[in-house]
Amino acid sequence: MGRDMKKLRKLNNELDKKISSENQPVFTDMICYIRGASISDYDQELVRRDLSEMIIDAQSRGDGLDAVIGSDYKGFCDEVIGALPPKSTKQKIIDGADILCTCLAILGAISIISSGIVAAVKTGSISAVSIPISVGTVVTFAVIIIAAVAVVEYIVRHPFEADTDSMKGRIIVGIAAGGMMAALILIGVILRSTLFTVNLLTAVLVVLALFLAHLALDRL
Repeated sequence: MGRDMKKLRKLNNELDKKISSENQPVFTDMICYIRGASISDYDQELVRRDLSEMIIDAQSRGDGLDAVIGSDYKGFCDEVIGALPPKSTKQKIIDGADILCTCLAILGAISIISSGIVAAVKTGSISAVSIPISVGTVVTFAVIIIAAVAVVEYIVRHPFEADTDSMKGRIIVGIAAGGMMAALILIGVILRSTLFTVNLLTAVLVVLALFLAHLALDRL
């Protein structure tokens, strides 16, 4: 499955280049919507291939997208998605674990760079540096991960909205992001009690392990 997926993605990347600039926005919206569907990654790539070939064939005949897909792009995608088997519970758990490992690896790397590396440069020793993990750190990580997942979910579920609705959505996301940043700053100030400390080298190994776990889960 892994090799087939790589070949299919490579093929799709080549097909995408043949889609005209006129049809590219609608195609991108449809793929974005399909990415948010509860179907396997392989099925998503199969749909992407079929959709690309349909659009390219229409272009070669001089037809518009409405001639092959219709004007209801969301409805077309829903029909395609509905004809495919949904993700299994096992795959959903794997995907959730993959997202968690990826987010924690990124946030951990940022923490190491922002605090641990600076301290290591000042002291001249990695082994002597420890990173404090406070209540605020844990809460902040949790809020960032939940907010990131929520924003991505919003984007993939609302790609066909009209410009006015899309603008409203962007305003809502902007306000939410501003409120989240203010809340995180407040959390960092108030919840400063240290739960435990982690040696810088240990933190680096943990982040590396999380990244390797992401690579392993991504192959499943």
